[in-house]
Amino acid sequence: QIEQLKEDIAGKEVQLMREQLALRKAHAEKEAMRVETMKVEHDLKEAKQQLTKLEADLISQLHIIREADAQRERDQKEIEQLTNARDIINAQLVRRNDELAMLREKTKTLQSSLDAGENHYSQRLEDIRILKLEIQKLSTEKDVLTRNLTNMADLRTEIHHLEKDMSKERLKARALEEELQNPLNIHRWRKLEGSDPSKYELLHKVKVQQRRILDQATALVEAEQKCVDLERRHAHLDQMLARYQHQQPERERAESCKQRLTQSEKKVKYLLGDLQMRMEQVNELKMELEKTNNEILSWKEKFYEQKKLIEKIKGKPVDKTISCIKPSKSANAVDDKGKEELPPLPLKTRFMGGGFNISN
Repeated sequence: QIEQLKEDIAGKEVQLMREQLALRKAHAEKEAMRVETMKVEHDLKEAKQQLTKLEADLISQLHIIREADAQRERDQKEIEQLTNARDIINAQLVRRNDELAMLREKTKTLQSSLDAGENHYSQRLEDIRILKLEIQKLSTEKDVLTRNLTNMADLRTEIHHLEKDMSKERLKARALEEELQNPLNIHRWRKLEGSDPSKYELLHKVKVQQRRILDQATALVEAEQKCVDLERRHAHLDQMLARYQHQQPERERAESCKQRLTQSEKKVKYLLGDLQMRMEQVNELKMELEKTNNEILSWKEKFYEQKKLIEKIKGKPVDKTISCIKPSKSANAVDDKGKEELPPLPLKTRFMGGGFNISN
């Protein structure tokens, strides 16, 4: 029994040792489980804190998204307004360019008319200068004749000879004038026939018309070239505008369009002011031209009156016997008057030989 009890005790000790080992293992597992639960609780707290942070971030992100959507809608509306304004500005720019082209054409026509008026004005001034020279010449002749009238008693015989010379010279001048107007024997060493001044005038007119047609054709070619250049510039500006549309933001594009529009409006105002000034200059030149035309008409009327008077004087019969013996005072006065009022040659184009102009 003692051995049996010893064996039982040994078995019990072995069993006790096993149970102690199991208990120790359970305690270790319990401690590990406690540490693990503490770790899990700590992780859970951190996860809860992170979840609250994420919820707060989510709320702020949702608020930011709402604000971004509202801002996007506002930007979309602003972009639509800017595109509409850009289209309006483009239409106004095209209209302003058309108006500018019309104003340029008008300025060109006004400039051409102004140049023509200046040419006419210079011609009228030249005619007036020639008439003044003729008047001075006639006045000097009149003064000379009035001074010579004092010595009439000593110069009667000389006057008689001068009358003959004057009549001869008048006949020569008239014959030369008629020959210049209607040349019959232009070359003195031979006779020429078959002159046709009307044909020459027609040829001259044809040449003038051909020159005008050439000038108009060159002007038309220049205008077409300018139109092509303007179209090319317009296409280049469209390309630049498309590039700027892709590169610049909408506000900067709108501001640049506004600046261009203001510049074009300033240019149009400047051109309108220049056009008005040119119109005033043209009106002044027209008034001066009318004034010169009136003066020329008055001079022509005086000239024709003098010519009629001279023709009347030439048409009266003169008693040659009396004038040869003793020229009367009235005849001398009439002759002096004819000398004083001798008209200048008419200012018109004359031809000689093969149709060359003779300078007045």
